[in-house]
Amino acid sequence: YEEIAKTYLEQGQWDRALEAARSVIQSAPADASAHTLYADICFAAGRREEGLERLKEALRWSHQPNEIRARLADAYLEESQLKLAREVIEEAFWEETEPDSKLALIRRLTTLYLQEGRLSELVERFEKRQSAEADGWRLVCTWRRFIGKHRISHALVRSCRSRCWCDPMIRSCCAN
Repeated sequence: YEEIAKTYLEQGQWDRALEAARSVIQSAPADASAHTLYADICFAAGRREEGLERLKEALRWSHQPNEIRARLADAYLEESQLKLAREVIEEAFWEETEPDSKLALIRRLTTLYLQEGRLSELVERFEKRQSAEADGWRLVCTWRRFIGKHRISHALVRSCRSRCWCDPMIRSCCAN
């Protein structure tokens, strides 16, 4: 049924594609890819709310939840729902364990907080949580270096340097 659903999707036959995708979900209700297929069809058919709900269901079953969170955040952004997109990306950030992936999520969060005019709130949240994570200051410093490179706020970068410079373990993260 999955291939049938994809074929109908390509042909723009939304009702038939959704019917086939429902069959895929019925045969494997705990398969995140079945739910994302259904969501893709919903989005193509202009059924945004149903697509969002299906992505949330996919998140429940996914072995790679941050991939689903990224799709969900993108769908919220298409609807100009910055707050919901930000909340999903924050959840992904705190669940992520890979440093490079965390940094990519920091970039997305920075952009969203900046669009909402709430960048100082993001700084405060990072500083509160930094002590709870290993290498917490390194994460904050890396984020602030990113901000500084994009000329968002030089004061944030200077603040980071003044706090971190005395610790030789993290001094290098604040250099330039």
